[in-house]
Amino acid sequence: MKTKDRFINIKKYLFYFSYTLILVYYLANMVYIVKPIRNLLPYFSAIMLIFLIAIQSNKYKLKSILLILSISVVLLFSYNITGDSIFILAFLLIIASKNIDFNEFLSFDAKIKIILIFVIIVAYKLGLAETIIKYRADGVVRNSLGFGHPNVLGGVLLSVCCEISYLKYKKHSFLKILFFAISIIICEFVCDSRSTEICILLLIILNYVYPLFENNKIIRKVLPFTFIILLLVSYYTGNAYGTHNSLVMKLDSIFSDRIRSIYLFLQNYNINLLGNYLEYYGMWGERSSLTVLDNAYMRLLIEYGIITTSFFALAFYRIIKQAYNENKYKIIVPVIVLLVYGLMENYMYFIIYDVFLMYLSNIIYYKNNEKVK
Repeated sequence: MKTKDRFINIKKYLFYFSYTLILVYYLANMVYIVKPIRNLLPYFSAIMLIFLIAIQSNKYKLKSILLILSISVVLLFSYNITGDSIFILAFLLIIASKNIDFNEFLSFDAKIKIILIFVIIVAYKLGLAETIIKYRADGVVRNSLGFGHPNVLGGVLLSVCCEISYLKYKKHSFLKILFFAISIIICEFVCDSRSTEICILLLIILNYVYPLFENNKIIRKVLPFTFIILLLVSYYTGNAYGTHNSLVMKLDSIFSDRIRSIYLFLQNYNINLLGNYLEYYGMWGERSSLTVLDNAYMRLLIEYGIITTSFFALAFYRIIKQAYNENKYKIIVPVIVLLVYGLMENYMYFIIYDVFLMYLSNIIYYKNNEKVK
């Protein structure tokens, strides 16, 4: 092997190792052996990613440099307000993936997540990990199986299902159907993650239905605006809750008080350019007692501000638009499903769940973006 090829492979391995550390940080936080070093993992990962960015090919277009700098400035200001480094880590991953093949990354991610799911559940069964047991009002018991929350396990399963949908687009193999079925069974009978179950079922339906409408002109024009449409729907329903709108009240019951949560947050926090520092639990009757804001769109808007939300709106618009321009229809279905997921869970903007945000690397670096007439 040539020295140059060996160097390229080393950079690739460092990138995947850095990403794996981030996965372990977010997913294995209840595993006892991980807990003592858990808070160090993001720092190790960030250092390696910055190193990779520094030694990447220095052939950058001016547009790419300006875009990277402008986003970096906004994220640093947002971090100063919110104290949340989630987007900084995500952006470092996207920038460091300049020479990483998107398909290869998704294949790696699906495999490493399946391995982590297996390892964490085994650790739980062996008493090497804590678990979270939650009870719904109707008496249903929810078990996280060693993950930080039942919905975390559901979110990871949905993420892998979306990756399989992309990698096996139009191929309905036995293993693909089996994994979807196992995921639904776990969501239904173990962690009771209803939002995940709904989205996996939607993913299955769209896998069969959407290919029939790939070139529909109306769908091609509407889908790139899905993020903006769902953001407006979320904002409207949150405000309408205060008027006791009968339809909104019924929807709130179906969505387990998620619309009420939006309303309460809108009553207590202002929407501004760079966001707010949110406290989720605390003394009842105070602002900090508000329940978790599960809706990803309003969480982005309230906690991270108008500018960061605008970046996400533009990012998802460009991802879907470019996928159409390049005839990469297989990316449309999982991205739309994850955007719908955002109505119910804020995991939608976590890059470890919505790994299709990594496609932004292609857009930032203008890779494979030939225009299709």
